[in-house]
Amino acid sequence: MFQVANYGIGGVYNTHPDPLMSASSGDLKKLDEHKKVDFITRGDRLATFMGYLSDVQLGGATVFPNIGVSIAPERGSAAFWWNLYSNGRVDWFTQHGGCPVLVGSKW
Repeated sequence: MFQVANYGIGGVYNTHPDPLMSASSGDLKKLDEHKKVDFITRGDRLATFMGYLSDVQLGGATVFPNIGVSIAPERGSAAFWWNLYSNGRVDWFTQHGGCPVLVGSKW
């Protein structure tokens, strides 16, 4: 499954991990029915591939606060990362967010 997002001036995406949950069985009970069915039928988000479709004149970086890394959006570039360890647990170093777009539009 993929998502397409657009952030205009002031657009921001709060810091979050991409996996729905970790592999512990207790976590499955916490999901609402829709997410539970999605998790059981498709599994968790093993990896993320984020492509940038536009340049942003100012702002809009994707940041990974737990490791101090930021990626400036540049048309035609992409970022890839694994979200889970081989045991199915969430890699919290992959928690990320989108900084506010100050000038331009981020696709």
